[in-house]
Amino acid sequence: MRPLPTLLTLALAAAFGGFVASAINAHLDNRAEAAPASLVIPATAALPASVAGQPVPSLAPMLERAMPAVVSVNTKQVVRVRNPYFNDPFFRRLFPEVPQERINESLGSGVIIDASAGLVLTNHHVIDNADDVQVTLADGRTVKAEFIG
Repeated sequence: MRPLPTLLTLALAAAFGGFVASAINAHLDNRAEAAPASLVIPATAALPASVAGQPVPSLAPMLERAMPAVVSVNTKQVVRVRNPYFNDPFFRRLFPEVPQERINESLGSGVIIDASAGLVLTNHHVIDNADDVQVTLADGRTVKAEFIG
């Protein structure tokens, strides 16, 4: 077996393989560029100026009356966490387990249903297992709250 013709054959085969691979790659790139997504999303939802000849009423007066009743509900919960290294028997023997605590904070919203009694309605998952609940009113005041039921 002569090394020069074998080497020449391998070089030609490699060059041909590279040519085929680059042609396939170019074809796939052209196909991807040829079909751009034609999804058009309007910037704002357009409301009709009138319906059946009658002007559409504005929601602004209703929102101005309702917005002061919307409050922000902030909760904190102390959670005991275990260090993952203490799951290893080697570390458990060498070091006593030190309990660690982490404070989980969450945020939700609620609605004042009786301002004179100070009652706020919110979803249960917002205050579930919370140790501290604070309600921030629309005017910026923050008051401590408690779960009634």
